Amino acid sequence: MRLIFTQLFSNVYCPRKAHNKYPKKDITETMNILKLKKIALFIPLLLTACGGGGGGSGSGSPQTIKSPLNTPAIKPDVPTPGANNNKVKVGVLDSGVNKNLSNITGKVAIILHYIGQGKNLGSGAFTPEDITASLALADMDASGHGSYVSQILASTGSGGTYVGSQNVQLYEAKTTDDPLGHSIIDDQLAAIMDLHEHHGVNLFNASWGSYNKYDASSPITAVLKYLINSDGLIVFSAGNDLLNNPSSENLTPLIDKSIENGLITVVGLDSNKQLYSGYDENGVIKGSNACGRAAAWCLAGDYVVGPLLNDKNNGYVYFYGTSGAAPQVTAAAANVWQKYPWMTAKQVKQTILTTANYLSDGSPLGTPYNATYGWGELNALRAENGPMLFSSLFGDFNAQVPDSHYVFSNDISGDAGLIKNGNGILELAGNNSYSGKTTINQGTLWVSGSIDRGSVNISPEGLLTGSGSVSSIYNNGTIDLSNGSLKVKGDYSQSHSGILNAYIDNQLDISGNAALDGTVNVVNQNYVVNGTYDILHAQNIQGQFSQVNGSKFLKINHVNYTPDRVNLDVAQVSAQNAVSNGDYLSTAGAKAVDTLFAAANDIALKQHNGEVLTLDEQQLLDYSAGLQSTRSGDAVQRIVDSHSAVIYSELPSVLLAEQNRLTQTVVNRLSAMYGMGKVTPGVWTSYDYMKNQYQPDGWNQVSSTTNNTSVGLDGRVSNALLVGGFVNKNNITAKLDRNGGSLDGSQNGVGAYGQYNDGAFYLNGLASYQRGDADIKRPVISNGTQSSQKSNADMSSASLYFESGYAFHLPHEADITPYLGVEYDRSNTDSIDEGNLQGASVSGMKGRQSSVALGSRFNYMVSNELHLSAWAQASKIVARDISDMRLTTNMSGQEISLNSPEFDRNSFDYGLDIDYVILNSVQLFAGMQSSTANDQAFSTSAGVKYFW
Repeated sequence: MRLIFTQLFSNVYCPRKAHNKYPKKDITETMNILKLKKIALFIPLLLTACGGGGGGSGSGSPQTIKSPLNTPAIKPDVPTPGANNNKVKVGVLDSGVNKNLSNITGKVAIILHYIGQGKNLGSGAFTPEDITASLALADMDASGHGSYVSQILASTGSGGTYVGSQNVQLYEAKTTDDPLGHSIIDDQLAAIMDLHEHHGVNLFNASWGSYNKYDASSPITAVLKYLINSDGLIVFSAGNDLLNNPSSENLTPLIDKSIENGLITVVGLDSNKQLYSGYDENGVIKGSNACGRAAAWCLAGDYVVGPLLNDKNNGYVYFYGTSGAAPQVTAAAANVWQKYPWMTAKQVKQTILTTANYLSDGSPLGTPYNATYGWGELNALRAENGPMLFSSLFGDFNAQVPDSHYVFSNDISGDAGLIKNGNGILELAGNNSYSGKTTINQGTLWVSGSIDRGSVNISPEGLLTGSGSVSSIYNNGTIDLSNGSLKVKGDYSQSHSGILNAYIDNQLDISGNAALDGTVNVVNQNYVVNGTYDILHAQNIQGQFSQVNGSKFLKINHVNYTPDRVNLDVAQVSAQNAVSNGDYLSTAGAKAVDTLFAAANDIALKQHNGEVLTLDEQQLLDYSAGLQSTRSGDAVQRIVDSHSAVIYSELPSVLLAEQNRLTQTVVNRLSAMYGMGKVTPGVWTSYDYMKNQYQPDGWNQVSSTTNNTSVGLDGRVSNALLVGGFVNKNNITAKLDRNGGSLDGSQNGVGAYGQYNDGAFYLNGLASYQRGDADIKRPVISNGTQSSQKSNADMSSASLYFESGYAFHLPHEADITPYLGVEYDRSNTDSIDEGNLQGASVSGMKGRQSSVALGSRFNYMVSNELHLSAWAQASKIVARDISDMRLTTNMSGQEISLNSPEFDRNSFDYGLDIDYVILNSVQLFAGMQSSTANDQAFSTSAGVKYFW
């Protein structure tokens, strides 16, 4: 048996040569199991070698030119918004590449050396050498062929050179070290296997070929079948021998039809759009082979490509041969795959072939291709707009579209159909005449153009939208008219499971008959006032919708059916009637939302009368329209709650409660410092931590934490009287549960205190004042959108407290002291303007309250140094006055008055304190307390006092 040769195609003639023959039994002994992932195939390993260089001039080498000419066949790709911008990996099966060429800088991911790896084809164990870092040009590319092919694939066009795809990363498979480009088929196959398996390459350029005789048992048949069944695509050059058929590798689909799904053959054209032919410098006529028996998967590129950089980067050349035509097609395929990354290899191929410019060779027009030019001349730019033919030659186009929006803007014809799967959006923007059925199984089909033939069938998980036209519809899923009125040129049938999202102002216009059932959801885009609105027109209407749903702010009073139309009587629903929760918070928010609707009604009347709206008026109308389209009860509740600006109305109550808790904490801390017996003067510092959770009936639950740091000094006026003062800083953080508002504030304060102690009787007094500000955040929720409103509020608070008690001495150094306390607290907040259209303005607010407490302390002197104390008291707020909040929504400009919430007036408080004296002059004290007034009401204190 003789060796068969393959060549890197150019105009260089590569004669077949006789070599030593293997005995027949040796071939049998070389049978091995070819391990392809989990597939095991028995394949005879045929050694093949090659003659022939790369592309080049007619003389067999690239033709040097004096000045660069920029005549690209493929323009730089402009990434489409929403498209996948990841680079497409392209395996270049060639002679290597000079990666230092300036017009492909950064495009080469890796260069792998596969010479000799074909011997491992049976085992599938490949160990190619990584030569990417090689500095020697001979190591990177001995013949220069691969450098020219790589430029055609990926050149940036710098220096006036040809422009390739900007969406590729090149994975270079160096399969020959021969300066003439001789290579071995099995090394090429090993490169395909390795790059696909270990580097994730699905797209390959093969600018080489041979005239071997392949059959079903040949390794190339198995490898190509494996690649293509793994969603690979390979582009072969047809050859340069002026034959009626391309090289043998291009005809492998005739051996196994499945290979056709991922193989493209490329022939070469001259400037007259005919197959190239011409004489080389030796007088030998060379030129492109025809598509021949590969016509069904064949098309044409330019036979002459350039200018390119010389492979040594020292001049310009034009590149001749189908070796240069193939990478034009490969680059176009990469651009298609980059724009539509969900496409299968077969679909990329279908897109490339069906967008080609048909070139007639005089053959009868029985198929969209012919034996000379195949499908015609490559149209790379048109291919980036999707396929142009849904044909039984390929089967129905099954679009597995992921979560994103993709557009087919070409006009699509053919006798097959479209199947839409996946959760994403596929938009058909062209005027489509394909006659097959359109089936929407999943996700969205958006028709902004037309589907003129074939029915559109919508499955339960499918959705059809758009402002274009379709032939006829069977709706078992959803039609959504949010993107415009949809025209149906034929009949419309909606099953019991079908849904029509009928947007007011957009209609379903049906030229034929309509059979109605199922559900209609009435939705608005523009602001809707009370009135009658058409949602469907047809030549004849049979049946009725079984269910009609409005939104939470729009009520359908009646559905009117006439012989040719359906219309609705629509009435507005106030926010106060739309919410299910009728508590104070909902009422407050509903009042604010209803002011927006009232203002919107006035603006809508102006618009109806033809008056020009201001920008603010239009924004209010659009915002109110968004609120009206709310369909979920939970969403309505969140919207209404957020518009209440409740955090401002609750702020005075929060400040009063926090001031009361702080005063009680300071009083009990001072009591701990006093200990038992005479008060000792000195200097002290303390830290207080308070955690509270307030739940006023019908309002937000407020969770707060306060951190307070104080420094004080006191001294004795007489044996019975001690007075002192302190400065403090407190930080308060509060969060609301129902709409996520929050407050982060700080205050600086001063205070004064005194104690009169005459034996068993004592009288304590405390006065304090704090002033500061708070950063307030609150969400304002619309239908599907949310803005964050931020403001800064100045605030102040003050407290006055008196306590009197009498100590009854008990045995064992203990006493019990009943006491009576009275307290007055007040808080002020200044007015606030959130300063933007979706925000609000809030009036300043005041809070006042007076309380009394009756309690008792139990003191026990463990030793002269250690004192313990426990206390409990019942408290009641006897008077409280909190001003109402006046809220003005900035959009409507209308003011509403809202009552402020009140927290519990009664509570039972209790706590423990301890103090310990060391060195006769240092007192350590700590305490903790809790209250029934609030959930999780807890505070703790710790400090130190130095006395003299």
